This record gives sequence, structure tokens and C-alpha cells, in this order.
Amino acid sequence: MHVEVVLSPQFDLCFGLADLASLNPHFAGWPGVDDSLVAEARAFGWVFWLGLPDLADLSQPATTSADFVHALAAVPPKEIVPRLHRSLIQQPTGRFASAQSRQWLHFIGFEDGAPDPSWAARWDEPMDAPIAVLNAFRPRFDEVWEGLRPELERSAAKATEIVNRSDLQSIAAELDLGVEFDERGQMMRTARGYKLPLADVGTIFLVPSVFNSRRLKTVTEQTRPRSVYIPYLLEDVDLPGGLRRTADFGIDIDPWLVCRALGNPTRQAILQLIADRPQPAFEIQQALELSKANVSHHIFQLREAGLIAEKRVGRTVELAVRPQSLRGLSRALTRELGRRR
Repeated sequence: MHVEVVLSPQFDLCFGLADLASLNPHFAGWPGVDDSLVAEARAFGWVFWLGLPDLADLSQPATTSADFVHALAAVPPKEIVPRLHRSLIQQPTGRFASAQSRQWLHFIGFEDGAPDPSWAARWDEPMDAPIAVLNAFRPRFDEVWEGLRPELERSAAKATEIVNRSDLQSIAAELDLGVEFDERGQMMRTARGYKLPLADVGTIFLVPSVFNSRRLKTVTEQTRPRSVYIPYLLEDVDLPGGLRRTADFGIDIDPWLVCRALGNPTRQAILQLIADRPQPAFEIQQALELSKANVSHHIFQLREAGLIAEKRVGRTVELAVRPQSLRGLSRALTRELGRRR
């Protein structure tokens, strides 16, 4: 297994279009995008666009948006539904499925694993309709991507340097990948309960991203050994062309993940400590008399639930409560519970 840093627009193209279709977008002011394109994107459901990278049959992320669209067009129609089924149903997601997975399953009619024939019938022909929307959005995206390229290249170079000198857990921490690596147990874990044996992985691709504000990751289901794709977020990059982040940027509350995080007494104690004042991890470790590994694990869970903010101060990183996430929790619970009626 090896780790590779690649520069690719594949994921950001889909993340940008998904955000455009979302009713709570994290970005606004896309140059040249009109209401008709937004309506066409929303006709598929915003989560649909998040799943497109899983469909492409590529040995590594595409180097251009055109290459990615070409790979999508080459997917045999009979393979589209089975690939979505494998990636959404058969991946273990832990006790609580993520909000993304639940919304996906509802949209494509795979509740309880039973495909909806009416949805599957949409793919009797190649993906002409969604590819038409992608191609309409792509010139606008490419313009923004070229403006971001210098920052993305700098990040890729820095990430490559980190990869060359660090172990997996250090890479995950320095780049804020949102995963834990247990090299002794040979396992990769996410906060949502996904576990992947490292023996099953051939390559971990790290992709600098500006639009993965929902911090999504993916694993190939078509090939063995499997590839892991982690688009890691660069949230402080200046956006070109009048594009801007909204007040909802980075807030994509999964209420069940938040409830699970808050249900642990150690994590409650950590939040109480940093509610008084921002603190680095080593001070939390001393105050609660916990091991470094234990504190790191609980901080990871709180980070993935969106409950903490991190700010570098000198050579340390201070942790603080993220109030906007707590404010959004009530709205997210109302939305989730309302969906079940």
C-alpha cells in the first residue's frame, strides 16, 4: 500500500455541482451560472452529484474535468445501478448511517436494499441527461479551478512532503483527513463507523479540495486491491471570480453523529473545558488525566461531528466549541425527523 498526492478536479467538479443543487449551499456567486442550470442540477437531487465519482472506472483521479466526464460516459448503462448499490448498501456504515447515505438511499429508491424499478428505468440509456448538466457547468467550474490551481499546487507539494516523512496517523493529523489509522491493528476508521482493513487497500489518494466542505471520502468497490480517495479541504483559500463562502460553509450537521458524540462523558468533559476557553490537546490531556491516544480519539469524534473549531496559535493548535454547529443541530434534527413521517 502507498499514499499518493494527486491534483484532480474530479471531486471538486461534483462537490461544486452538488452544492449548487443544495437548498443550503456553502458557496454563492458562481460566475456565469444562471437559475436554469441550478434548476437542472436540482432535478437530480443534490446528493446524486456526490455519488458520481464512485461510478467512474479510473485507476486514479482524472487530471481534467473533461477526462472525468469522458469516463462517466463510458460506464455501461447496466453497471450504473449495481455500482451505486454496491457503494451505498454494501459498505458498512456503523450503527448510524450518515445523512448522506440516508438521503441517497431515499432518492434512488434503495430503502431496505430493494431497488425501485422506476428509478432504475431512468438508466436504460447512457447518462446523457446528467452529463449534459455536467458539461453545462464545467466551463464555469474550469474557470474557477484555473484560478485556484496555484494554491492547489502549493498544497499538493506540501502534502507530498508530509507523506514522505510521516506515518499514516501523522499524515491524517497534519492534513486533517477526517480518518484514523491504526497501524498496529492495520485498520482505517472514520467517525461514522466505517472500518477498512489496510490489507485491502492498494493506494490512498490524497486530493487537495476547495469544495469538499462536507468532508466526504470514498472507497472503490469495483477493483481489488481497493483505492481510497480523500479530498482534504483547504478552507482558507481565497476564491476567485466573485465566488464566496456562505454563512453555512462547512456546516453539514448529521444529527445522529452529533448525538453519538455528545453521549460520551469524556467528550462532554472536553466540550465543557474548551467552552470556558480555547485549549490545546495537551492541556486537555493533563486536565482530564487521559492518555494522548485517548484524547486524540475523542477529539477526532468531536471534529467529525462538527462540534469543535481548531486554530493554530504559534506551534500549537487550540480547540474551541463551534457554536454555529450547535445552533444548526435543532434545524437538522427537525429535518431528519420530518423526513421519517
